[in-house]
Amino acid sequence: MKKRFWAYLVVVIGAALMVSIPVSAACAPAVKPEECASILPGTWCRGEGLWGILGIILDIMTMGVGVLATIGIVISGIQWLTSRDNESQVAKAKSRIFNIVIGILFWALLWLLLGWLLPGVISFEDPTGGTPAGDCPPGEWESLQPKPPSPGPSPTPPGDGGTLPPGSETSLPIGNPKADSSNIACDPRTVDLGVHDGWNNGVRTFYRMCSIPNLSSTTTAGYMAVLQKAGKTNLSGKAVLNSRVAGAVYSMAAAAKADGITLTAGSTFRSFEWQRDNCNLSSSQKDRLNAQRLTGKVDRICNKDSKMMAPPGYSNHQSGTAIDFTRSCNNGPAKGPCNTAMYRWLKANSTRFGFSQYVNEYWHYDTRNFKP
Repeated sequence: MKKRFWAYLVVVIGAALMVSIPVSAACAPAVKPEECASILPGTWCRGEGLWGILGIILDIMTMGVGVLATIGIVISGIQWLTSRDNESQVAKAKSRIFNIVIGILFWALLWLLLGWLLPGVISFEDPTGGTPAGDCPPGEWESLQPKPPSPGPSPTPPGDGGTLPPGSETSLPIGNPKADSSNIACDPRTVDLGVHDGWNNGVRTFYRMCSIPNLSSTTTAGYMAVLQKAGKTNLSGKAVLNSRVAGAVYSMAAAAKADGITLTAGSTFRSFEWQRDNCNLSSSQKDRLNAQRLTGKVDRICNKDSKMMAPPGYSNHQSGTAIDFTRSCNNGPAKGPCNTAMYRWLKANSTRFGFSQYVNEYWHYDTRNFKP
């Protein structure tokens, strides 16, 4: 009786595996890296290009191993049940089941090894959190979208949702400019755009973004996704920066205007995609970067001069603390000087507002030298 119990159990387990394989395959579709980057920990995604093809091949092989193993277990269970206490038949059935289990463990180890060596094929995040992304149950995908830290109670009745009251204007950055600013309200003279993903020294960081109405910006592609998410695309053409520096930048532009100078910007906040796509990366480098991005931490990967283009995840633009002002001296050296009225004013006054020129680019100003 005891032998038959174990035989029945083997058959039941085999039948359950046979049913679960197609279900699990349907619930774990490949996801584009751009979408994967914002899924909660615990999800898995696959790269594009060659890595995506290899991933599909690995999926097919894994499915084949699962199907063959399931069939083998069911057949062995039936052989065990019908052995009628024939020790030779029982021994063969047990031996086959043992070999199948060893084969499954070997394949699982091989699968994990490939995922470690080729992160674009399989990429795991922290296995302690989240739920695998997929289409079942319906609506689960939406529930997996990243939820930034709660901004907490607003210092005043909310108004725009994250705006300080009149009289609380600032002329210097608030605290560490590149620190998480999800709980820092926008200056009342600016427009709150909500909390968004940013990057600080290769680590994903949440920032409350603000539109600066008195500073125009010509490079809108870098922050258009922020405006779209906030439902405020009508603010395209205005600088977008994080709430720790928004008031200081507004004050700087207003002070320049009072002196008869109109500040105009090119690039302000930049999305991860913008920075990545302007680094001349190969397909394999993009796959590697996309896979790392899922973990919230990325290596320095860029094929341009690092003095002129920071790797994705490492640019001060991605923390919303940098401004490329309009290049007024396009024929001059990148280090300058650029002897126009706007740049003379910036060189003389920007430090009053926590900003200073980056030594390798006369047009780039950020908060790297600011001390709270």
